[in-house]
Amino acid sequence: MTLMVIEQKMRSAIVAEANVNVTDEEAVQKHMQYVEFDYTTSSDSSDSSDSSDSSDTTVSDDEKKQVKEKAAAFAEGAKTAEDFASYATEQGTEAKDATFDSDSVSPSKEVVKAADKLGEGELTGVVESDTACYVAKVTSLNDEAATETKKQSLLTEKQDKYYKKSIKEMEERGKNHCSQRNME
Repeated sequence: MTLMVIEQKMRSAIVAEANVNVTDEEAVQKHMQYVEFDYTTSSDSSDSSDSSDSSDTTVSDDEKKQVKEKAAAFAEGAKTAEDFASYATEQGTEAKDATFDSDSVSPSKEVVKAADKLGEGELTGVVESDTACYVAKVTSLNDEAATETKKQSLLTEKQDKYYKKSIKEMEERGKNHCSQRNME
């Protein structure tokens, strides 16, 4: 228990001298709403000769084409819709929310790449990935809550890196000191 207290005090002292900062530009998180048109479909045993209860199966090229057409029709209608999420609901689908930056990979790296180029209020059009088509709308170029969370995460990362570097340097100095004492 005492060792943990000493280690925490030492960590606090080292991190306090770290002098690391995170700028808003480093941490900025954008926000989007998106609709996913999945290429997989669930089939149950009553529709299949397979003996399994239920499984996800990849759709054929014709079915993929239908999914893309459905996504394109949605994208076209979304251009004039006042509210993206409401329009998605009216079309029998669901708009999901996501915060992102250029390094994000969710909902897919292709969607993030397309959305990252847009301004607030702009739509991606149909974006294809290996598993689905997406249509996304950028709703904010700076999601303040997500940016603050990212800022804290980056700050902690930088402080941890500084702490580990400092401990490693102390260990090296300690080894050198011990080596010199053994030579005497």
